[in-house]
Amino acid sequence: MTLSTKAIRTVACFSGWVQGVGFRHATRELAGQYPVRGWVRNLLDGRVEVVVEGRTSDVERFLDKLRQKMNAYIQGEVVKNSRPTLTHEGFEIRS
Repeated sequence: MTLSTKAIRTVACFSGWVQGVGFRHATRELAGQYPVRGWVRNLLDGRVEVVVEGRTSDVERFLDKLRQKMNAYIQGEVVKNSRPTLTHEGFEIRS
């Protein structure tokens, strides 16, 4: 994937009942439907961290769809945007 200057890196940390409910697998599956790269992992404090890079519009659509799909489990979210690192290949679950 070649990213234009309108690319972004977003780190989203979701809180709530987000571990043990298939959140990471749903995230990876959904990422396969969008031209994005990155990873998802459980954090020790009970949150799930999603790091995603791609064109801004693709990242926003992906995260919006993830929020819709997992809405019943999400109680809070912290999002930070920055420049993409272009170091990710595909989208994976990390431990």
